[in-house]
Amino acid sequence: ISGGSGVGKTTMSKVFARILGEEKCLVVSGDDLHKYERRDSKWDELTHLNVSANNLDLGDYYLKTLCSNESIYRSVYNHTYGTFDPPKLLKPKPFVINEGLHALYSDDSRQLSEIKIYVDVSYELMTHWKLMRDSTERGYTTEEILSTIEKRKLDFQKYIEPQKDHADVVVS
Repeated sequence: ISGGSGVGKTTMSKVFARILGEEKCLVVSGDDLHKYERRDSKWDELTHLNVSANNLDLGDYYLKTLCSNESIYRSVYNHTYGTFDPPKLLKPKPFVINEGLHALYSDDSRQLSEIKIYVDVSYELMTHWKLMRDSTERGYTTEEILSTIEKRKLDFQKYIEPQKDHADVVVS
């Protein structure tokens, strides 16, 4: 499940997991593939939407390993603190839901996906949802959120939006 920031990818993943049975589903988040923690100075020159700011090759390796029915150790990005928690063991399950900004970016991730979903919502709705989430759950001010959205526009067009062309289903 791919799409821009704040469009509902994680929510959609949780809904699918509930429908399929949470005990049968492993949800992996693309946020865990960021190269840098929140306060790193690299974010002054890169955005989360830029593929260079993410370990996509490592994500593809993890996905291949899970699809081969093997366990992995994977760091988890902690949104509360903007840091990576220690790696934890993830065991494969019948359904692996790969969700994130770049979930449909690479050839490998697309080939490993039986169903490719892109979440495409209007700019206004995405802004509204991102304002609600990032102000209440992540402690950002309205100005910080709007600035981040503006800063990411070009990377959205370059790296995220083209993934829509590879989707089997576009949810809008």
